[in-house]
Amino acid sequence: MRPTFRLIPLLLLISALAACQYQTTLPGRSEVPIYKPPQVLSPTPALTATPEPPDYIQTGSPVQVSAGMYSFEPVTAWDESGVPLAVRIKDSRVTLSNAEETLFFSLASEPAPSGSTSRVCLDTILQRMAADLSDLEYSQPADVLTQAGTALQVQLQARVFSLSSIGALQVIQVNQRCFSLFGLATSEDSASLWELSGGPILKRLQQSVRFLEASQLMYCDVAKDASYGYSPENPIRTGNTNLYDGRTRQETYLLTLRGPNNEEIFFTRLTPKFNEQGVIVDPYRIEYAQIPEAVTLYFDMNSFEPLFAPQGFTCKAAFPIPAP
Repeated sequence: MRPTFRLIPLLLLISALAACQYQTTLPGRSEVPIYKPPQVLSPTPALTATPEPPDYIQTGSPVQVSAGMYSFEPVTAWDESGVPLAVRIKDSRVTLSNAEETLFFSLASEPAPSGSTSRVCLDTILQRMAADLSDLEYSQPADVLTQAGTALQVQLQARVFSLSSIGALQVIQVNQRCFSLFGLATSEDSASLWELSGGPILKRLQQSVRFLEASQLMYCDVAKDASYGYSPENPIRTGNTNLYDGRTRQETYLLTLRGPNNEEIFFTRLTPKFNEQGVIVDPYRIEYAQIPEAVTLYFDMNSFEPLFAPQGFTCKAAFPIPAP
């Protein structure tokens, strides 16, 4: 089972940010040119200090995205509700969104064309975005200081269905890769949502990003206990102090899990059951290409322990699930 999302244009945009050769248009739209000249929103002001994100925006422990050679800190709290942004990792790309999907963020890394610069990376990504976002306009690039040096940032305006969207895109070329950090607010009052939440969250994510050398990359450990995950009495404990994100944490684990030869896995949630200790556990049917027979893994959303991959599995990166 794959997660579904309501904002189809954002799914298209995720793909656009992840692959240089991938090009697409929205269904029913007329063909658009591959390159769309910049539509300047307003004269770019002189570079000024960016305000620090509000104290209520909190992030968790760093998560490595090995395929993209970077790490970041997931947003565990961004408003007074204390509900974290849902995190999804696929290969070298990370997406974060709130429950209503009015806030969307993407971190992505892809190999840079030979001899490219940050400006080349930025132009390449903007060209793809112009084919997937209606009425896209963006400002002239401005310099933004990051951990790896100076990135380029543009302010964005677009439309998602009938709603206006406001956001920003940062791009930097580092380690022979084009790294992009993108955020978008889509609502009836997107300007206010971006100012109060979207922009500060983007700033906090930018502060947390670290670019890694090959020697710094780490993957998950495999459990020494053969029953880990396979037995209802020894489930994978991904739980939180609250249960509102219990299923999200389970499926985030599964989206990071891989088969023994790095195969992408497919999962189906089954009916919860009690184990012998009277604890409710959640079974998931697991399959991947060439698996001899589907297996069942069990999860406990009521408690948390350090996470491992069950024997016979590996993972694409460290599991991006912070301790409660």
